[in-house]
Amino acid sequence: MNPLLNVKNCILLGLPEPRKQETQREYIRRILLAGHSINTRQCRFIGIGNLHSVVSALRKRRFPLRVEHKPAIDPRSGELLPQPVDHVSADFAEVASIENAPSEPEA
Repeated sequence: MNPLLNVKNCILLGLPEPRKQETQREYIRRILLAGHSINTRQCRFIGIGNLHSVVSALRKRRFPLRVEHKPAIDPRSGELLPQPVDHVSADFAEVASIENAPSEPEA
């Protein structure tokens, strides 16, 4: 069980259970690669206070992702709130091109 993330809330949102000792960045990366998307409100609901910093860390590692700004449902109240938040998903066209690219020869 990961002490940094709320496992029950992850399951309520239909997201996979966090792995033991998995960082927030590793968890977000794993769920994006599994085809899920996540937004700022969902992140706060599961215990990730700042999705923007996680996105920044993933971009520094050249992880292909897409960020959109649009309204989202608040998981606590179930209401659609009009303020736009970050919606993050993996860019699978870019993921496929990275996976299919020939590896660099070792020296």
